[in-house]
Amino acid sequence: MDALGTGRFAALLPGGLAPAKAASDRLRIGIPLEPASFDITSTSAATASEITYANVFEGLTIIDGQGQIKPRLAQSWTVSQDGKQVDMVLRRQVRYHDGKPFNAATAAFSCSACCR
Repeated sequence: MDALGTGRFAALLPGGLAPAKAASDRLRIGIPLEPASFDITSTSAATASEITYANVFEGLTIIDGQGQIKPRLAQSWTVSQDGKQVDMVLRRQVRYHDGKPFNAATAAFSCSACCR
């Protein structure tokens, strides 16, 4: 057995594996820097978007591990021939944490906020 084999692993976990923790309704993320704001449209802190994207916010699309654009809140989309317009079909019955609906108006507001 080499130095990185099973013997070393067992030495690191002398009591065996710890039991699984019960489900929780809290999410804790450790970060080295505290951003001034979690509003990714108003802060330059990279940690804000690292923390909030996919943990708090969900985008219209996501880029997968192969660099392909995949659907999230937008189920599908078409791009105009000149590339200046994108028409998206949004997921239905999506609600914010406060129960308000996600719709084309809220998506347009969020997109315009990012472009300011």
